[in-house]
Amino acid sequence: MKNQILIVLLGFVFFSCSKEDDNKEINYSLKGTFVVETSMSNDPTLLLFENNKVFFAYEANSIHETLASGGNLKNESGTFTLNETTNEIKFILFDKEWSGVYDSETGEILNGSIKYAQSQASYGYFAAKKQFQKNFGSELLKGHWKGFYGFENETPNYNYDFIIENGFVTVVALNSSILNADINSSYGLSISEPTIHNNTITFTYTYINGGTFSVQATYNDSTKKLEGTWGDGTNFSNGGKIILESQNID
Repeated sequence: MKNQILIVLLGFVFFSCSKEDDNKEINYSLKGTFVVETSMSNDPTLLLFENNKVFFAYEANSIHETLASGGNLKNESGTFTLNETTNEIKFILFDKEWSGVYDSETGEILNGSIKYAQSQASYGYFAAKKQFQKNFGSELLKGHWKGFYGFENETPNYNYDFIIENGFVTVVALNSSILNADINSSYGLSISEPTIHNNTITFTYTYINGGTFSVQATYNDSTKKLEGTWGDGTNFSNGGKIILESQNID
């Protein structure tokens, strides 16, 4: 009889823990890429958040095309503040003050307004929502990936970032913060549409200051990381290893 009672109690405890895990509240970090819609355009574009800085993709609605047109992540990103009590977010981009309320449970920026920074006159409004990965393919691999690359068989330890958009990949190497990337960093842009099959992505890119390389990487569901290799030119593996974590998965 005692054994039966113990089994029932253990079952109750297990069920209670399972229900608590199922109902565990998720708070989405304000990092990675967010789809944003503004009153100034019918086309959705992207905001990139990282380490208290934010960058707006203004050219062809993509970060890739913004850099290709001569944009600069460091110079054209602004510092944002997030009030932990009110959840109000504020930042200045292109002499405009953006503000709204960040809902960490849904990953949305609500009640977004854009004003002229000097006069505070209304310029427009916006709404944004974090890009969430889905199960596989381009919907899984999109967004900001942060990690490292290495040479040959060494453990990756050189800073390496991907921004994967619809049909584009942007690479930033040699800076620990992508939005603080400076002249010592390397910007690489994919020169053809990446191939995404299930959880594997392959692409070739060229750095703006020269050098063409290729990458093949697969999302590891157990580690929640993108792991693979890179190489010179169109070779996907003669350079070394890469490993990156998504900034859009919490």
